[in-house]
Amino acid sequence: MNKKDESSGMTLGMCLGMALGIVIGSVCDNMGLWLSIGLAVGLGVGCAFDYSQKDETDSKNNDNSKDKK
Repeated sequence: MNKKDESSGMTLGMCLGMALGIVIGSVCDNMGLWLSIGLAVGLGVGCAFDYSQKDETDSKNNDNSKDKK
């Protein structure tokens, strides 16, 4: 996994969070509040997704190293 792929979940989460924040902000007529909330939630979800992907990759690597012994 190269450096470019490592942050893909965070980028996707940020974009989806901003989009959701814009939609809710325009409906509630409070764009600033909801855009920032959407961004924060999106980054949190994206980081969690990246972390879970890293754990799966690490566990697969550990399983492969045990099989070689």
